[in-house]
Amino acid sequence: MGDEVKLLKTWSSPFVWRVVWALKLKGVEYVSVEEDLSNKSPLLLQVNFEYIDETWNSYPLLPEYPHDKAKARFWAKFADDKVLPSVWVAYLKQGEEQEEATVSALENLKYIEHELRGKKFFGGESIGFVDLVLGWLAIYVNVLEDATGLKMITQDTFPCLFEWMQNFTDLPLIQENHPPKDKLTTKFQVASGKTLEIPALMLACRSKMKTRSSIWHRAPFKQSKNHSHERLFSESPYPKAIGYTCSFPSCAVATSIVPPNLPFKWVPSTTITRRIHLRNPLSEAPNGMKNREIYHLCRTVNQLLSLDFIALTLVKLLKSWSSPFGLRIVWALKLKGIQYDSIDEDLSNKSPLLVQYNPVYKKIPVLVHNGKSISESLVILEYIEDTWNHNPLLPQDPYHRATARFWVKFGDDKVLPSIWSAFLKQGKEQEDAIDEAIENLKLLEEQLKGKKFFGGEKIGLTDLALGWLANLVPVFEQIVGMKIIDEGRFPSLLAWMDEFSQVAIIKESWPPHHKLIVKFQALRDRHLAK
Repeated sequence: MGDEVKLLKTWSSPFVWRVVWALKLKGVEYVSVEEDLSNKSPLLLQVNFEYIDETWNSYPLLPEYPHDKAKARFWAKFADDKVLPSVWVAYLKQGEEQEEATVSALENLKYIEHELRGKKFFGGESIGFVDLVLGWLAIYVNVLEDATGLKMITQDTFPCLFEWMQNFTDLPLIQENHPPKDKLTTKFQVASGKTLEIPALMLACRSKMKTRSSIWHRAPFKQSKNHSHERLFSESPYPKAIGYTCSFPSCAVATSIVPPNLPFKWVPSTTITRRIHLRNPLSEAPNGMKNREIYHLCRTVNQLLSLDFIALTLVKLLKSWSSPFGLRIVWALKLKGIQYDSIDEDLSNKSPLLVQYNPVYKKIPVLVHNGKSISESLVILEYIEDTWNHNPLLPQDPYHRATARFWVKFGDDKVLPSIWSAFLKQGKEQEDAIDEAIENLKLLEEQLKGKKFFGGEKIGLTDLALGWLANLVPVFEQIVGMKIIDEGRFPSLLAWMDEFSQVAIIKESWPPHHKLIVKFQALRDRHLAK
């Protein structure tokens, strides 16, 4: 392909090397353009990693099945949002800051260790999406250890992760394509302010680490009879999942309890057992039975027969009434016409169900489909798009899909934090936050010029991800007493907010405005009182 593909990069960036590895795996020829980040060129744009996988079909990086894709995206996001920052700070800080970061890094690495158990690579026997995203661990950690003297990943502490790092670096493609170790060592020594000699403070820190082995040397999860708390992605509402025989529907207990026309169907499993699934319970349940009645009926049968698994083909959404992240999932499900059970969580008193289905973050939203859970709102949106193809949220063209994902990420990484900061601050800090928010909003304004929605004439993924602007910005403006998005500065953005709000499924899903005012006023007051 020659000059058709250009990669703007810097030699030391771990984000760049994952793209290099992906292009090499795909056999894609490209021109490498080295960037000076102190003097950025106009060509520089963030590379959307999934664009490569969707454009070149050879050697797929993401799994085929939607839930497996969602898992890969979840761990990739966890790696960038949690693992990388905590490991980076642990190596480049000193004293108390370093010790706190080390504890955080080791806790995050435990989840990675658990996910790798019994596998050569994250996706199985060959490298894939998550391996490339986390590949910096295998390349950079050894360099950081040499530069700082701090060792976190050893064969004793993280055996699976340690073995994965060796497997990854042993691949010819990786050996031929990585930054020079001596240059990285010099760079990180300068960044951390350390030399190769380990200062006394570091030795003291390492000594303390050894004495507190109970924190980071224990297994990530204790073994128990019920393994539900071990599962990061639950297989079912009843995770022990002991199978039962094909004779269940005709047994005396079942026929005495289950109404004769209840829509059961048998689904073969990979073992000699069978499992009962309810199909479309809302539309097919006899005599007007509702979701919860069927659910409780199944639980009764389950308890009477001492079974551990009856999977309902229901979609459940764990959310909170005011969360913009939960709301974007509600909108997506309604656009797709998917019926679902909504479970509102009290985040001050998290339910066992939330902890079971999202043990890593213990946050909403969580989507449960056929007993399998998916966390993180952007990952959930992609899962919904992969699972239900009608009313597509993403365009077909890979470049336009990459563009949509870019602005979705920009919204969460830049726009939301800057507006949230402007809402919670006062005085000079608030003025600075507002200036940053306005600069970010200008970029969205440019994207919307001449368009009804971000993707054109129909609501898409970007609109859903940025829909909180139409929901929460008026609330923030009313509480703070200032206008951020006005017709003078942002005519296209304001028109989009109005257009978006008038769509029927959006309008009917808004949380009550007066309740939002009360909630966020109290939240701001508490924050300012600290």
